[in-house]
Amino acid sequence: SRGMRLGVDEARKALDARRVSRLLLLTDGQTHGDEGECRQISAEAGRLGLPILALGLGEDWNADLLDAIARESGVNGFSDLIEAPYQMQQVFQRTLEGMQATVVRHAQLILRVVGGVTPRHVGA
Repeated sequence: SRGMRLGVDEARKALDARRVSRLLLLTDGQTHGDEGECRQISAEAGRLGLPILALGLGEDWNADLLDAIARESGVNGFSDLIEAPYQMQQVFQRTLEGMQATVVRHAQLILRVVGGVTPRHVGA
């Protein structure tokens, strides 16, 4: 939980509605009695709009905790297992590309039409 706390506190300094932010957590998920604190921190991250990508390392990773952390941190949080060290580069690359692909958040469309024109919904 101490590492998560430091990560959330550091990310909070740069949070901005105009940017996409994520917290990347690399862990085996084994705690020393502070799973509850980890879950509270992930819920806080969710309230901040800071999804956590919880990546399990090692053979004895705590999938239940990492799934909970990802879920409680918001809709874009996720968890997964990194089975081998060489996969780290792929995970970082995929994460970065996904963040860069985010173009619009909370978009609004305001229509101003001339008299006599009525907009209508067309199925997507």
